[in-house]
Amino acid sequence: MKNISEPNLPGHHTAEGFVKICRDALDEQEKHEHLAKHCKKWKNYHSFSVLFSGLFASSVLFASMADLAPKTMRWVGAFLALYSASCSGINSYCRYPEREGAHTQASTRFKSFAASCNVQIAKYKDRSIDVAQFQALLNQHLEDYQDLVTSSPPTEK
Repeated sequence: MKNISEPNLPGHHTAEGFVKICRDALDEQEKHEHLAKHCKKWKNYHSFSVLFSGLFASSVLFASMADLAPKTMRWVGAFLALYSASCSGINSYCRYPEREGAHTQASTRFKSFAASCNVQIAKYKDRSIDVAQFQALLNQHLEDYQDLVTSSPPTEK
């Protein structure tokens, strides 16, 4: 059986098109996966900062209500409460949880799209579909790829 990359095989340019959009889809999948991990890291950082500084600030508050905390600790507690509120505000403003979900979803869609391309290439290699069907599938996949790209969140920082 001839290799799909041989130039004299009918549908060679069609196969190259499938390989190219498959490779492009996998590149997009990696970008979205990386951005999802980036958003998760910053979401977790800000969430844990809010949690721990809030816990410390509240314990200082309870201690200061009983006049057990020194004045310095009261100021530290006040600044930690301010820090906690600002971290919470940053998390809300940057929308890290929503962005993480959007990039994870886009990554999954691009990965399944690339798998679909590989299935079509395998069918063509096994002669399960002819050149005309393969060309029609490529055209449909190109449209689907454009829809995926336009519906995905931006990957620029």
